[in-house]
Amino acid sequence: MTLASDSYYMFLRWMKKLVRNPILLFFSLFQPIIFLVLFTQLFSSFGLLLGGINYTIFATAGIVLQNAFSSAFQSGTAVVDDIKSGFLTKMLATPASRAS
Repeated sequence: MTLASDSYYMFLRWMKKLVRNPILLFFSLFQPIIFLVLFTQLFSSFGLLLGGINYTIFATAGIVLQNAFSSAFQSGTAVVDDIKSGFLTKMLATPASRAS
């Protein structure tokens, strides 16, 4: 088995989990969009910030970073769940690539 095929099957496993728990999809996709619309409309009266940067650009960068941290937290929580359920030890016994 190759790294690409093993990663694909792990991706399919997580997509099945996502379909079973759609609230994760909300936090992954819609929360950043809602924050972007909310904060840019709420603070649009600020105009330009001190460095001459538009607030929309400033907010977009912050929301992208927030989404990255949120995704990292969800991935770490998923690994902890796999360890607690015993799935990780079962995966280590298979011929799957460890990098996947």
